[in-house]
This record gives sequence, structure tokens and C-alpha cells, in this order.
Amino acid sequence: MALTLFNCADNDSIENDVITQDSLIGEWHLYKTLNYNDVTEAWDLADYNESVFLTKQIYNEDGTMVAQVFVNDVLDVENIWSWERDLEYDLSLTRGAITYKMYANTFCSENILQIQFSPTLIEYFKKPGYNPSQCDEVVYENE
Repeated sequence: MALTLFNCADNDSIENDVITQDSLIGEWHLYKTLNYNDVTEAWDLADYNESVFLTKQIYNEDGTMVAQVFVNDVLDVENIWSWERDLEYDLSLTRGAITYKMYANTFCSENILQIQFSPTLIEYFKKPGYNPSQCDEVVYENE
């Protein structure tokens, strides 16, 4: 009887110590951008070819995010931001005196990241090697 009680108590403490990892942590590649065009009153969709233009966002557990832009496989720009979850929005990015607050959602078993910067700008990122056409959870505004 004592052995059974000891084992149950031990299992409870293990379950309570489970730490869930934030779905943002990892590397993301920009593959699509939606901008609302006030003149045409329609969404403009831009697709990105990673071999020509690659934007990476790498979210680290320590609260840093490395933003990189590659042109023809050559690093063109790199910035380091601080990131945190925000109570009003989903995500805050800070670099110096600049702070952006946005909505961030993941789809398709956390392989697609949708970041809405404003009502008129939405960016879509994917995990490296993931094919977004395998995802039927994301509907783009103009499709």
C-alpha cells in the first residue's frame, strides 16, 4: 500500500513539472504576404521564391528573435529583436525604442505561422522544408 501511494505522488509531480514550449520557437521562412490595397479595395498577394529572396525569423527560447534577409543566398540584412507574448496582442517585438505589437497564430501542426501586423498587412511563414500546399487550414483573403 505504501509503495502504491509513493508511486502516485511521484507521477503527479512529474506531470505538474511539464513545460510546454511556445509554438513560435524555431526558424520560420516568409513565403507569402497579403496587403490590402485601398485603391483597388482588394488584397494583393505576393509569393516569395526562397532561392532569390529569403526572409527568416528565428525565435529563441531566451526571448531574442533574429531577423535575416537573404538575396540570392547572400545575407543582406540581420537584426536582433526581443520578443514576448503580449496580453493585448499575441506578440510584441522590440528593438531599441521600436516596439511592434501584432497577432500571431500557428496552423497545420505548428508548421505555418500567420502574423498580422495591422488590418491591412498579413505575413505567412513556414517551417523550413514544409510545403504550405499541404495545409488546408489557412485561407488567403483573395483565394
